[in-house]
Amino acid sequence: MVDALQAYSERAIGIVCNPGALSHYRYALRDAISDCRCPVIELHFSNIHAREELRRYSVTAAACKGLIAGMGWAGLVAGVSSILDGVSKAP
Repeated sequence: MVDALQAYSERAIGIVCNPGALSHYRYALRDAISDCRCPVIELHFSNIHAREELRRYSVTAAACKGLIAGMGWAGLVAGVSSILDGVSKAP
């Protein structure tokens, strides 16, 4: 995932990323997200806040433009829409 972020962030208008369990303890992924030149939206299909205590905190979320959780596939649509909305409002 780190390699993909580094490879595509310079060419992408935005990235919707589902880090899964990596969001809870992978600081290397957080660093890769911080280094992205485009906005990154963190996506979790399930509601991470309704799960076990260790899954309620995301170390990667702070490096992202936003976090979407618990909306299933509709969250993916919301993430892409958010990126496209940001592009349409860019100067």
